[in-house]
Amino acid sequence: MRIRTSLSVAAITLIAMLALIPISSVIAQVCGSTVVVTPASLNGWTISEVPTQTDVDFVNGPGTPPLGTGSAQLSIASTPGAGDQAAQLRNPNYAGTKLSDLTALSYSTYVQSFGSGGQAPYILLNIDLDNNGTIDDFLFFEPVYQNGTYSTIFGGDTVPDQCAGNPACVSLNTWQTWNALIGGWWSANESAGGPPLITLDKYIEEHPDATIVNSASGGGVRIVAGFGEGAWNGFIGNVDAFTIGVSACNTTYNFEPQIGPPTDANQCKNNGWKTYNTPRAFKNQGDCIQYVNTGK
Repeated sequence: MRIRTSLSVAAITLIAMLALIPISSVIAQVCGSTVVVTPASLNGWTISEVPTQTDVDFVNGPGTPPLGTGSAQLSIASTPGAGDQAAQLRNPNYAGTKLSDLTALSYSTYVQSFGSGGQAPYILLNIDLDNNGTIDDFLFFEPVYQNGTYSTIFGGDTVPDQCAGNPACVSLNTWQTWNALIGGWWSANESAGGPPLITLDKYIEEHPDATIVNSASGGGVRIVAGFGEGAWNGFIGNVDAFTIGVSACNTTYNFEPQIGPPTDANQCKNNGWKTYNTPRAFKNQGDCIQYVNTGK
């Protein structure tokens, strides 16, 4: 039997609402392109982890990621209490974005160890309902609930089956892609720590002013593992190819381990320059050699 995420909304609220930062407009994003995110160049993302209990790392693989050669890895220790903590990637650049302006929201996951709950990394959005810059709700997109069979808050609200015939939805040791824009979410206010679900379209119909908002603890767009003792202990999973679109302007984030910098001009030759993402992605062999010679 699959175990639902056991989430203390009060605990998340306490963490997220210690102080709030109202932001009225979205920071400009790179439109229609793929942005490489590495430990040395997070490109707007921040890491949130709890030492000895949760970890966020950038690794090669696993398997063949949908973009590049690596991914972000989210891990939860198996020790008691660790499952109540979280490993998170958070992006503050979408504060002020209305949910109704989202035109794309998808990502890929790879689960190496279920822990005890059959979970996968999920998307968590901080939501302001009344334009006062404070968090009024949290919305959770969990892959484990995307098989189209779970109850919904409103009749006629249809959640498509994204699980390819697997009732449990999440498979071990394989990359899976999830379309959160059309999928089923649960609300901290209106659901029960899981289903019944609601689509973003129906949530927007109910809350037309719903807007992403940041908090003092980080950005309002969050990729998360954890926040559920008993469901997340011992979990290891990866994410890549996170795409978010605002008014048809899509940005895809490619999570990669740090590769570089080159220390010898010979490393730049024979297409070696193409392998580096640190200190930057080089334009050509000459650009790489210039960095080795000048540090610029």
